This record gives sequence, C-alpha cells and structure tokens, in this order.
Amino acid sequence: MILVARDGGRRSLPGGALKRQEAASSAARRELYEETTINAPAVSYLFAFGELNKQHHVFEVTVDRFTKQNRATRYGAAGGFAGGA
Repeated sequence: MILVARDGGRRSLPGGALKRQEAASSAARRELYEETTINAPAVSYLFAFGELNKQHHVFEVTVDRFTKQNRATRYGAAGGFAGGA
C-alpha cells in the first residue's frame, strides 16, 4: 500500500481527479507518478466505492523496483493505489 504525506501530518492514498476523456487506468498511473515519482507499467482495476458524485477507483499496480530517489521521498510504499474520480 502506498501512503502519501498530506498537510497536518495526515496520510492518504495517492489520487486525484480524472482529466477530460482520460481513462481511469491512465489517471491511476499519472497520479501515482505525480505524487510519488513511481512509474507503474502494469495497472489492474480492482473496484470502485463512494457516492454517485464522488467515486474512488482502486487499482493494483506492479512496480519493477524502487529507485534510490523513490526510497528517499517522504512516501511509504508496498503496492496499492486509489484514484478519485
């Protein structure tokens, strides 16, 4: 599971909104990279949850390995992703 440091010392799953006409899997890879600098070559859709106007899409990602830069970031990691839509 990957957790991102947020304001006030909180932690959350990385995520964000879909861009116009962007597939949820593309958004998952984009948001993961934007928030952690981790590239995910394989993304598998697991499920969605939430309310009608705020859906969260949950993915499993495969990461080849973490680089020294990734380990030095403020993010903890081990293998999941949620992207909000």
